[in-house]
Amino acid sequence: MSDFYNFDYDDDHKDYKQKPSFFTYLVLVLVGILIGVIIMYYIGNPVQNQQAIGSTETNEQSNAASGNASSPIIVSSDNLPILKSDNPIVDISKNVGPAVVGVINKVEVVQRPGGGFFFNPGDFPWGQGGDNEGSDSDQPSTQQQEQGSGSGIIISSDGYIVTNNHVVEGADSVTVLLQGGEEVPAKIVGTDRDSDLAVLKVDKNNLPAATLGDSSKTQTGEIVVAIGNPLGKDLAGTVTMGVISATDRTLTVEGRTMKMLQTDAAINPGNSGGALVDLNGTVIGINTLKEVVAGIDPSYGAISAEGIGFAIPIDEAKPIIEQLVKQGYVSRPGLGITGLEINDIIRRQYANITPDMPYGIGVNEVMPGGPAEKAGIKPGDIIIKLDGTEIKTFDQLQTMIKQHKIGDKVTVTVWRNGKELDFNVQLGDLGKMSQQ
Repeated sequence: MSDFYNFDYDDDHKDYKQKPSFFTYLVLVLVGILIGVIIMYYIGNPVQNQQAIGSTETNEQSNAASGNASSPIIVSSDNLPILKSDNPIVDISKNVGPAVVGVINKVEVVQRPGGGFFFNPGDFPWGQGGDNEGSDSDQPSTQQQEQGSGSGIIISSDGYIVTNNHVVEGADSVTVLLQGGEEVPAKIVGTDRDSDLAVLKVDKNNLPAATLGDSSKTQTGEIVVAIGNPLGKDLAGTVTMGVISATDRTLTVEGRTMKMLQTDAAINPGNSGGALVDLNGTVIGINTLKEVVAGIDPSYGAISAEGIGFAIPIDEAKPIIEQLVKQGYVSRPGLGITGLEINDIIRRQYANITPDMPYGIGVNEVMPGGPAEKAGIKPGDIIIKLDGTEIKTFDQLQTMIKQHKIGDKVTVTVWRNGKELDFNVQLGDLGKMSQQ
């Protein structure tokens, strides 16, 4: 203590007094000067101060991330470049959105004189009370009326567009609504009911085209964006976000077996034919349908389902699209028949007439000049075997036929009037037959 303080003894008060040394005063002055310099630095350089703090925080975050490299990452490494953007969904909307269009299905309707689309027999010359005389204004006229609408994806700058077959099915004409509101007529290049795909063509150039991606690399949990026209053209270009819920769903839709991507991105009527986009900005699926009913409650009311949408994987769609663009149809092996499944309900209905009716595929029609007709199969026959394997459903029949090529020969066993008959059938091009 003697090195820092001197003590004076006071005989009168008998206490000690502490006196700072010169060295102590010097230290206090230097500390004060240093504090003053620091305060002036921060007051005079607020921007640099904030930058320094931000830099420190960034370094700390970077160090934390590098020290936690084993943490799961939802998006794959292939998707990371676009994540450099502060808002990748905005980028996707700007880059891919213009390539998603509205598709309007129109049919011709007959309008009776005086308005309306329903007519009475007396309105026409061949009806009761008709008159062969009359002005042109009294004659029925036809006009285009919208039957439905969906979405489509521009796949080439010269105007090729892919959509769902069910969007354009039954149309007398189709128009396409481009971004910006321009509505242009479109030609149906080709359709394929089995895959629910169709290709259209508009007479326009320099259109914004989407990039078709690789759906085989899609992972469950991956972030995706759905773009389309839900509920019609009033909501054109709607963007919704979700994840891939499953990558390999198998659904049976109107007798067809389809492989689908499942997503919880909102898909509604009108989204059909629109784009399902990954964070690379590439199309990995074509939005097609959604599940709306989860079941029936005890009072027999429908239980609604939410967040269950499905898209055709783009890898499944690519070869179909190529064939539709090239030849207007999809080449598939087939027998050239139409029919229905003979199940328990059908067998009960015919139990009194044909008590020994087997399960199988009842032939309603054979295509004229088609493989089945050439081989000798007739309407009324029931297909019960293919190459010796029992057939009870269309799904079984289609699955077995798809294992063959056009031109292959198969043995078809049918039940006819209580007898089993074998026919050697050379499979034809089902797509080409449908064009005839």
